[in-house]
Amino acid sequence: MSLCYRSFFFFVALLLLQAFGSSVFANTTLTSTAPSQHARSHLVSVEWLKQNLPREDLLLIDTSVTPRYRTKHIAGAAHVDAFGLMARPFTLAQMQAKMQSWGLDESKTVVLYDEGASFMASTVFFELVLHGFPARSLAILDGGLAKWEATGGATTSEVPAPRKPGTAVSAQNDAVLARLPAILNASGDPSQSTIIDALDADYYYGGARFFTRGGHIPNAISLPNPELFNPDKTFKSEADLRRHFATLGIQSDRQIITYCGGGAAATLPFFVAKYLLGFPRVSVFKGSQREWLRDERGLPLWTYPAPMLLRDAAWVNGWNADMIRMMGAAGLGIIDIRSADEFAKGHVPYAVNLPAETLFATAKEPTRLSEMLGKAGISSTDPAVIVSAGGLNPDSALALLALEALGHEKVSVLLGSADDWALTGLPVAKPGAPNTAAKVLRPTQYVQKPAKPMLVSANSPTGAMTTRVYLDAGDRAVAATRLPSSPAGQRVHVPYRSLVSPNGTPKSAMEIWSALSKAGVSRTAEVVSVAENLGDAAVMAVLLRLMGFPNVKVMALATN
Repeated sequence: MSLCYRSFFFFVALLLLQAFGSSVFANTTLTSTAPSQHARSHLVSVEWLKQNLPREDLLLIDTSVTPRYRTKHIAGAAHVDAFGLMARPFTLAQMQAKMQSWGLDESKTVVLYDEGASFMASTVFFELVLHGFPARSLAILDGGLAKWEATGGATTSEVPAPRKPGTAVSAQNDAVLARLPAILNASGDPSQSTIIDALDADYYYGGARFFTRGGHIPNAISLPNPELFNPDKTFKSEADLRRHFATLGIQSDRQIITYCGGGAAATLPFFVAKYLLGFPRVSVFKGSQREWLRDERGLPLWTYPAPMLLRDAAWVNGWNADMIRMMGAAGLGIIDIRSADEFAKGHVPYAVNLPAETLFATAKEPTRLSEMLGKAGISSTDPAVIVSAGGLNPDSALALLALEALGHEKVSVLLGSADDWALTGLPVAKPGAPNTAAKVLRPTQYVQKPAKPMLVSANSPTGAMTTRVYLDAGDRAVAATRLPSSPAGQRVHVPYRSLVSPNGTPKSAMEIWSALSKAGVSRTAEVVSVAENLGDAAVMAVLLRLMGFPNVKVMALATN
């Protein structure tokens, strides 16, 4: 049971092992009564707090759960239970009464803190901004109570006298709140929007769950809260955070929506993106998975971040039906890479045969391969499905990469083999039957498009990532002498066969993640898949992309 899970359900024992990155508030001094609009002006250091704590215009608020606050807190700190605030919705009038009871007014600088490495302070920060309190008057103590105590700060269990009521006025700030229609649209259009999943990886990959199902909202990017912090529970530097966001593909020019299980943990990446990095359009899906899974439409959750790399027989058969083909509405290319003899014995209807040996021999001549595909009736603008002797294997993985090298954007692998297809009772084109494919698949012009190559040689540069991992995907690790001595990188051996069943079906997302993370393969590293057999390396590369690794390459050794 993860810390996020315990905190969401029990609202106690919040010893969260997340880590905040170091920063000092502006130049460690604050001359005005409210934080400036500097990129990191919404953080204060413990040094700054010690100097400014006696100020009358400073309001310090402890956001931990009530039992924790009563045990110890910084002297003089008022208390707002973050989970109590998130437990149910409040009307604007109710929220205004609460804000005023805490002593809030716009003339004060309000500093929020939690245990450190927690999302409690960011939860209250978000709720205050959502209800109209100006962000310019809000800051979070960097490192929280843990950093305060580590630097000699004193604590007390004495509850201070009630504050004089403030004059804060509540008003709904819809700009920071995303509702279900907005995240539905964002999920369906990842080119314009980014969804951030703030949960731990075991939830994201489906190994654990809050409610009825595990996994993540389709097209969401995993950004667990611990990745935002340093070991001392302070926020990472602005440069490190920007680099991390960029590596994951989180761009400032897109609409960004954060979510988690119940809405609290999502406030942390919201705070970082909007108030530490200055991203302009950031909001929280407060309903999070709780609302998503309660929807009567049965909204999907994914466990693989890129499941479209694999297609099951039902999906292919549905888009491959005779009526859809004859109407010209299929828009689907099926490429069978088995030998001509095997293909002739029976194959998926409307499939074209391009044996693996022929495809790989031609792959070094992109123009020739494009002409071959075009003559067979394969269009580069239609999705293509690779049919092989069985699911994800060295041949099907290499075929997928070969098509992608031509700029074919939507290529996937059929799970199962042509034999499996027949055994499930799906239609099979048999020897001697009329060639229905010839009536439908007309020669076309296969248009090559610029593509970012995944294949690199041992003698070519592989990028400029600070962290690089050479991932040995074969049964035996590649000899160190076969790999480039520069640039150096971490060596890891994870045979692809340990991650794929004998029939070519990848193991569950959680099983794959567990194996990769145990081996020390970071998803933010530049991962170079390598093996004595290039096909083995290609399978691992497809698996890594299936798992949402953003920077994957395949290295071709000299003998391949």
